[in-house]
Amino acid sequence: YTGSGRTTLIKKIIGENIVHETISGTNYEQIKCLDKHLTFIKTSTFETNDKSWYEVQEFIRNDLLPIHAIWLLLHYQSDIDENLLNQLKMLPRAPSFIILNKTDFLQSHSFCCQSELEKYMKYFDDTNQNDFPNYFRNNQILMVKREYLMKWKMNNEDVINLQHIFLMSLIDKDETHRSIGVKTLLEETIRVVDVSEQLR
Repeated sequence: YTGSGRTTLIKKIIGENIVHETISGTNYEQIKCLDKHLTFIKTSTFETNDKSWYEVQEFIRNDLLPIHAIWLLLHYQSDIDENLLNQLKMLPRAPSFIILNKTDFLQSHSFCCQSELEKYMKYFDDTNQNDFPNYFRNNQILMVKREYLMKWKMNNEDVINLQHIFLMSLIDKDETHRSIGVKTLLEETIRVVDVSEQLR
């Protein structure tokens, strides 16, 4: 996984019972959950002509770094860096997910219309989904990002295995906030990885 809010997301999923280890010979960090059989590889941003890109390729070729899925976290208000998106092309068969993080404006809608919010978040990248509520449509930054990412997905579908574009808010300052999108991301990742493993 790579991008904005990586460690926060992992702590939301597996709690604080984790250990950080550097992968020998690289600048990458493994985050291992001590009471579950989960390991996350935390990568920095890199370009295809960068030494780190070749390191990752070498690990994958030698099966030293088994990858079951890729989560690319992007700050939804930041400009999209094409180099970040192109990282998904390194592993064209691995199921990948783009997560637009920091969509904290959704917090004000999470209690009054939870089921509606979850539905719109789950089908955020559905090309047939055009009846978003006002709090989605009125967020111009979000809708521009959606259009950009969906075009990028369509233009690269032959070289990537992008499953979904999800929204997420990990803010939890007090009892009026709660994580949004984590459950959907986990359920869909597990479903897709299970299907991929059965097809091998």
